[in-house]
Amino acid sequence: MDLRAQSTTDWSCLPLLLLRHFHLKGKNEAMGYGELKTKSNNTLFMMRMFQTYYDCRAVVFTTTPRIIEVCNSLGITTSSNMTLNPFGLPYIGSMYHAAASLFDGAFYGYINADILLSTSFMEVLSFIESQRSSHSRDTLIEVCHNAYNVRAPKLSAAMQPSDYDAATSSLLQKNKGQRGKSSVDLFILSSQFRRFPFEPMVIARSRIDTYMMYYALRNKGMLIDSGVAAISFHQGLETYTSRAKGVTGEDYNWNKERSKKYFVDLNSATDVVKRRKSGGLELGRAQRVVLRKKA
Repeated sequence: MDLRAQSTTDWSCLPLLLLRHFHLKGKNEAMGYGELKTKSNNTLFMMRMFQTYYDCRAVVFTTTPRIIEVCNSLGITTSSNMTLNPFGLPYIGSMYHAAASLFDGAFYGYINADILLSTSFMEVLSFIESQRSSHSRDTLIEVCHNAYNVRAPKLSAAMQPSDYDAATSSLLQKNKGQRGKSSVDLFILSSQFRRFPFEPMVIARSRIDTYMMYYALRNKGMLIDSGVAAISFHQGLETYTSRAKGVTGEDYNWNKERSKKYFVDLNSATDVVKRRKSGGLELGRAQRVVLRKKA
């Protein structure tokens, strides 16, 4: 299947190498990016900042020349190595495996292109990895968060972590509400995902979040809600329903038809990351675990 002939939509997958220590690598120079949407710029600038100051790498899956050009200028890897369904949408599993073939990481996280992550995720992932002694090294771990809706800020390509933290703190104070427990735009998998096959689910269609949370539980893994310890932001108030106007039939219901027998949301989390009053982190049991079967 010819990807370039079928889709110019942009997706992003952020493979997060385990943060061993927090260190700075130098200064950035500001750049201009022309006609890209503000929220697209923001996500790319965030990726550049994470790559520059933390031990992680970003991959943007895209076939759009302008996005590729901007990513190249920011030092962000791009890839079109995706397997598509008949409607031109990438199977999410193919993106994880493509990212893993490019970079060796402890965690690989998919985010939608309008999502921003707090820098606390670096600390949280390092903490979760440090807790592995109480679990099998083969246990699959998935970290999720339901984002806060915010207005798209105007971030800078030259920003440092302190600048970004100030911006996200302001966003949180002015947030327009948190998305529902079944509306998740962030799925961070531990490298053990390579052992567990994915079902043919695609991004940009309903129930992908339900499936990805089910994926961890189905494979007897840990589904961890990052809670208030590490939060994410959804830029804008647009919903899947508003984005999918005009999409009908099998295309619209691709994931739904394949996930009729179960429903999973963050209420199904096995664990939640909590921050102590002292500032440290702890991994606590979630209040309840629900894996509801569909009739």
